[in-house]
Amino acid sequence: MYSLFQKIARKSLFVPFNTLQLKFVLGTFCTLWVLLIGRIQQFPIKDGFWIASPSDDFANLYRNSQILSQPNSEKQVIVIGSSALRESLQYPKIIVQKLKRIQAKSKLQILTAGDLNQVEMSQLITLLPEETEGVLFLEISERLLGLSPHQAQILVSKSRLPFISASYQKLLIAQGLRPPFISNLGGFYASRAQASWTKLAPKEEWRFHQVGLEGQHPKSEYPKLAKKLENWSNLSLQHGDWNQAFFERIILEIPKDLKVFFILPPRNPEIELLALETPDGIISHKTFQERLQYFAENYQIATITIDDRITAQNYIDHGHIWNEKARAICTNRLLEKVSEALEP
Repeated sequence: MYSLFQKIARKSLFVPFNTLQLKFVLGTFCTLWVLLIGRIQQFPIKDGFWIASPSDDFANLYRNSQILSQPNSEKQVIVIGSSALRESLQYPKIIVQKLKRIQAKSKLQILTAGDLNQVEMSQLITLLPEETEGVLFLEISERLLGLSPHQAQILVSKSRLPFISASYQKLLIAQGLRPPFISNLGGFYASRAQASWTKLAPKEEWRFHQVGLEGQHPKSEYPKLAKKLENWSNLSLQHGDWNQAFFERIILEIPKDLKVFFILPPRNPEIELLALETPDGIISHKTFQERLQYFAENYQIATITIDDRITAQNYIDHGHIWNEKARAICTNRLLEKVSEALEP
C-alpha cells in the first residue's frame, strides 16, 4: 500500500509532508493567525480601520453591523437594502437632522451595499438584539426573488460579510442551504491588509453617494437596461416560491418590537415601462404584487415606494438616482413612514 501511494505521488507531482514539515506549516499558519487577530484587536474596524477605501461598501457595512449588534435602549430606524436604495437617500447627517425636526427620537442605521441579497440581509437581521425597538425598512424586489438556490449556496460559502451566528445557521438549514461553520474573518481582513501595517489609519467618512451625472446612460441604452429588469422578472417566476419562503424565515427572526415595512428599490420609470411590455414581464409583475399582498395579509407588512414622483432624468441607469433634489423627495417620503410608525 505504501509503495502504491509513492507511485501515485510521483505521477501527480505531489510530495507528501513528513511530520516535521507538517508541524512547521501548522506552526506558521497559527503564528500568522494570532498576529492577525492581535492586529484586529489593536485596530478595530468599528473605529474605521481596515476599510480599503471610503467606498468599500462591505467593510463599512461590517463596521456598522458591529454597532447594530450592541443593545441600545433608543428606538432604531434601520434601512437594509442595495446601493439603489442608498443612492435615493440624502446623506445620513441630513436624515438625522430631519428626524429631529419631526421629533422622531431614534438612532439611524443605514445598512446598504451593492447588490445586497437576502443571504446577507439574514446575516444582519440575526445580529439584532431581541429588545430592539423602532422601525425596519427591508428591501424587496424581483431581483431578490429571482435568486436561485444554487446561487444562494455560492453566496453562503463566499460571504462578503465576515460573521455568522447560530440563528443565521439555523435559518439557512431550514431553507435547505448548507451553513458555514467558520466565518471568513481571516480572508476579509487579509484581503484588506496593507503592505506596511504601520500605514493603517482610520477612515472616518463613508463615501455615501457613489454615483453622479457623469455616469448617466443615454436613452439609446434604455432597451439594453430594460433587458436586465426582464431577466430578473423571468428568474423571479422560476424561483419566487423558494425566495418567498426565505423572506418568511427572515421575518420570523426580526425582533417583535420592530415595525417592519418592505421597501421597493427605486426604478427608472421609462426603463421599467419597457421591461413591462413583454408578456413575461406582465405576468411577473402581477405575481410579484400577489406575493407582496401575501406578506401584507399574513404578516401585516406593508410595502412602500419612495420614488414614485421621480422622473427618468434623475437616474443614471435603471435604478440609481444622482440628483440631490430627487434624493430629498425620496428621503422625505421615507421619513413620513417613520413618523407614522413611531407615533405613540
